[in-house]
Amino acid sequence: MTARAATDDFFEHDEPELVQSLVAAHHLVAMLGLDDLTYTHISVRSRINHECYYIARLGPLFSQVKSEDIIKLSLEGKFISGPYSCNITGQNLYGALYRDRPDVHAALHTHTPDVIAVASLEGGLANYSQFSMVFYERVGYFPYDGLALEKQGVLSNSAQQVALLMESHGAITMGKTLHEALFYALFLEKAAQVQLKMMATGIKPIIPSPEVSRRARDQMIAFEPDLGRRDWEALLMRLHAKRSA
Repeated sequence: MTARAATDDFFEHDEPELVQSLVAAHHLVAMLGLDDLTYTHISVRSRINHECYYIARLGPLFSQVKSEDIIKLSLEGKFISGPYSCNITGQNLYGALYRDRPDVHAALHTHTPDVIAVASLEGGLANYSQFSMVFYERVGYFPYDGLALEKQGVLSNSAQQVALLMESHGAITMGKTLHEALFYALFLEKAAQVQLKMMATGIKPIIPSPEVSRRARDQMIAFEPDLGRRDWEALLMRLHAKRSA
């Protein structure tokens, strides 16, 4: 854990809209049941300085995250602004990810049981459903080596990868935006659920051909110009409605 005493100017974020989107991402993940108490994290790269990113401090549940909980860090782990403490594992993972993937501007880390199960299977994510098609030839794998308490080497160096399955651990989904990273997290969760249900039947699955899988993947990527935005806005409406009820 890295700590720094809070001062008043820590809460004057220079990218308030981006920070509010990051806060909203935490609340949406909590609403959807993809959180894990205080143990996972979401980050977004600064639009002003691509060598920095935002992440929530270590402590609150996702449903409790507020703008004053958001920290700004450099890719090397230097505190730029923000309160209290940062999850050192998130700091190490995102520093490496944003360093090696300049095309990635947001990342979301989950520990859901179904994704952990699939990440830990020999062969990993199978191409069993339409949910998994969007990941066809776009998934990386990371072997388990304990907690990420030290600076990480290369996590992902392929611009094709939108998800990193972490053996015995979980996953990181990536995108150009927070809503794209959330889109992939939701589809990965459903793909994992379908895969485990199909495996439980003991019946040999029908697997689409590589040609069909690539066509479906490309169709899904091109289905709308700003992938995940439509779902994001609809989910925000659901969140606001729940709070108003």
